[in-house]
Amino acid sequence: MSDKSSEVGKVFVKVRHAEKVYYLFSKKKARGSKKKHKHLELLGGAIEEGDKDFTAGTIRELGEEEKTGLLASRLSPQHPSRTIDIDGCIHHIFNISIEFAEYVNLKPKRKESLGFKLIPASSLHKKSFLQSLTKQTRKIFVALAVGE
Repeated sequence: MSDKSSEVGKVFVKVRHAEKVYYLFSKKKARGSKKKHKHLELLGGAIEEGDKDFTAGTIRELGEEEKTGLLASRLSPQHPSRTIDIDGCIHHIFNISIEFAEYVNLKPKRKESLGFKLIPASSLHKKSFLQSLTKQTRKIFVALAVGE
């Protein structure tokens, strides 16, 4: 494995509701950075030296962002669907699905997130949505060609 300090785990959380598909994003709580504050990002984050592997690090990150542990428990048996390099940093991309009834019970940890937001899958390609993302999340979308 490469240097863990240059690895990140990010999660696409699919939520189905009333025959429609949505994706869950976190509203970034960025201390000292107005550029990132309140922008949307995928859940997850940096893999740390103490993490057993990138899956364990991503599970830890989900636990730091969401109180109930539901998202972290859904990731446990998963392997990343893709691994991409963005600016020399390896990003492990995971996909999980939850029901809308589960979504309404999620609780953000206010130290990391200002809350969660559902975005319709049909809006992922819209310019207004892409502008609402953090710069790094936008780069992930470009690398994965999301919405195209």
